[in-house]
Amino acid sequence: KNLTPGNYKLSISFIGYQEMVKNMTLSNKSVELGKLKLAIQELRVKEVIVGGTMVRQEQKGDTTVFNAEAFKVHADATTEDLLKKMPGITIEGSTIKSGGQQVKKVLVNGKEFFGNDPMLAVKNLPAEAIERIEVYDKQSDQSQFSGFNDGNEERTINIAIRNDRNMGRFGKAYVG
Repeated sequence: KNLTPGNYKLSISFIGYQEMVKNMTLSNKSVELGKLKLAIQELRVKEVIVGGTMVRQEQKGDTTVFNAEAFKVHADATTEDLLKKMPGITIEGSTIKSGGQQVKKVLVNGKEFFGNDPMLAVKNLPAEAIERIEVYDKQSDQSQFSGFNDGNEERTINIAIRNDRNMGRFGKAYVG
């Protein structure tokens, strides 16, 4: 109502729809626009970055579980290099200590690896193959067999291997 005759631009917009612009010429007569349909505007996001902090360790009952991916080591690092970065675990010469107690056994996926020498497993396994490290007090073989806790426990580290790295061979080769 009450517009002077002449040329006008009609602009219609709404969030989520493309803007519609029509050129119009108005005279003294009323103008019927009919139905106007707005096209849906696609909103494309270039990049979304989700950030957070990785859980380094958690306590599950009497077991301390370390997330291996949360500790940065160099590309050709061994498990020994990874263990040195974990809080509460120290390596002094050929002995591994956790919480001040000497680690007697190192298991890989819950099974003995390289006999009774914990350092053999730690020096030979690549750090990139490890998913998590579990530290706990394991009951003696006699306690596990009888089901009666005799109080003899030994500090144990279980190294859980990532599923995609669980099968295969490993080793080191030097060429001169």
